[in-house]
Amino acid sequence: MDALTIELYLSIFVIVATVVIMAYIYRLFYKKIMEAPDPEETQKTPEAKAHH
Repeated sequence: MDALTIELYLSIFVIVATVVIMAYIYRLFYKKIMEAPDPEETQKTPEAKAHH
């Protein structure tokens, strides 16, 4: 493997890792927001939680 191929694989790996980490963080925050919504929001729209 020459340096160019290694750089190519490294850049692809970095992009994939970034996407995976971002998706994981997004899911984590999304789940946290869904599980623990604001009490006022829950009282305002009780059908929103039932819809989910």
